[in-house]
Amino acid sequence: MLLVVLKWIVLPGYSHDYSRVLLSITDITKLKECENELKQHRDHLEEIVEERTQQIIQLNKMLQESNEELLIKTEELEQTIQMLEDAQKQLVHQEKMASLGMLTAGIAHEINNPINFISGSQQAIDTLLDELWNSLNIYRENALKYSPQNVTYEPETKNSIQVEELFCSIKLMLRNIEIGIERTSGIIRSLKAFVRSDSKEYVPVSIPETITDVLNMLRGNYKDRIEIIQHYDQNLPKVKCYPNQLHQVVMNLVANAIDAIPGEGKIYISGHYSSFDNNVTIRIKDTGTGIPIDIQEKIFDPFFTTQEAGKGTGLGLYITYNIIRSLNGDITVNSAPNQGAEFTITLPVEKIT
Repeated sequence: MLLVVLKWIVLPGYSHDYSRVLLSITDITKLKECENELKQHRDHLEEIVEERTQQIIQLNKMLQESNEELLIKTEELEQTIQMLEDAQKQLVHQEKMASLGMLTAGIAHEINNPINFISGSQQAIDTLLDELWNSLNIYRENALKYSPQNVTYEPETKNSIQVEELFCSIKLMLRNIEIGIERTSGIIRSLKAFVRSDSKEYVPVSIPETITDVLNMLRGNYKDRIEIIQHYDQNLPKVKCYPNQLHQVVMNLVANAIDAIPGEGKIYISGHYSSFDNNVTIRIKDTGTGIPIDIQEKIFDPFFTTQEAGKGTGLGLYITYNIIRSLNGDITVNSAPNQGAEFTITLPVEKIT
């Protein structure tokens, strides 16, 4: 096929009839072929550019997805590292607690032996003193009964009054020794209950007895300063758990309540049973400084503490929370600044066979 361009022009003087016209013919076949070839190359180039553009867009998308995955993996790795660090700190803490438990158990055992000697001696002295007093009274009666008629016996002499006062004083001191022995024995029982090894199965544990053991151990921290007010439902059911776990929960909460009271104050401890949901509720409320609202959601986080460096690990409430959750229970806090804090523990009551 031949492609041409025709151009014509009328010569001067012949415009009336176009009898003389100058005609030029230009062959553009090659030019059109070149244009078509150029158009094909341009279309192909556009296809290549479009294809490369789509490839670049796809690569950018893949790169973005890879970056997001890498970011997620990085965050997961950071969380894993943090969890490992937390686990390491907890293991170190547990090892320290285990060592402390062994030391405490050994001390309790060693103290228990001399306390038993003291208790036995106190009881023996008390009995011998009564026997001595009875013998002295018999002697006085016989002396009065068999004294010569010409001897006047005055039973209420000065020496007699002094002897009775001495006897009463000794009896009072023996009672004080007995009270000290009972208190020391109570502390030893509490220490043994706190550090004894867990059994493989849960056992029924009395909430009032557990709290009494804890209060015996912490008595030196609150005596003559904080009044402890307790109230429990009659026939409050026991809860199945590891005994030392419940001791640790109560210990952490009561110790925190004591620390929250800078001067004199009160701590209210109560236990209530609800037959509706078969739960036991333990409440520990103090009249201390309270917990700021903005940190109440953080107090159960690991290593979170408001105490000065070196005075708290930040694990007490975290461990408490995990123990309660492991028992299928719940723990909440209600507090406001300068209005004290109240921790509420809810534990299910399992059927005890």
